[in-house]
Amino acid sequence: MIPYRDVLRELAREALAAVATEPRLERKRALAAHALEDLELAEGLAELGMPASGPLARVAQEHATTLDARTEEAVLRRLTELHVVQERHAAELPVRSQPGAAPAREPWIEAGVGADADVEAAIAEAEAAAAAALEADPPDPGLARAAAEALERAQTLERDRLGDRASRSA
Repeated sequence: MIPYRDVLRELAREALAAVATEPRLERKRALAAHALEDLELAEGLAELGMPASGPLARVAQEHATTLDARTEEAVLRRLTELHVVQERHAAELPVRSQPGAAPAREPWIEAGVGADADVEAAIAEAEAAAAAALEADPPDPGLARAAAEALERAQTLERDRLGDRASRSA
């Protein structure tokens, strides 16, 4: 059986690898944030020695039903967290049914298209951190955090820039 932590590490690895090729800033940011959450969960689960494999949210929920809440509270808490996080990840980054389809939640910003130098620098910093995180085995959570924070900064800068442009034209 594959341990939960190995599955989470692989999910993080795939998300970090996708950061460089994803053109949309919001999706880049979500991928990096999800990778960081998965790595942090993997570290917590490793401490508990969690077994099992399969679709994580479902398997975690099924595993949780077999536990005695009085004696295995820490395991139950981690499995509940795992279930909630994976369900949220699936909702935030659904598989696209059509290539190029815009996400439903918010207008997207394509990296490199009309972005200013500060945004582009933050994106480049994030992509470099994500690539560096992948060089470690397992992926480095500190570098995943650096990628997530740089993309959050890029998104904030871009929203501020777009907001300033909209207020000037009004």
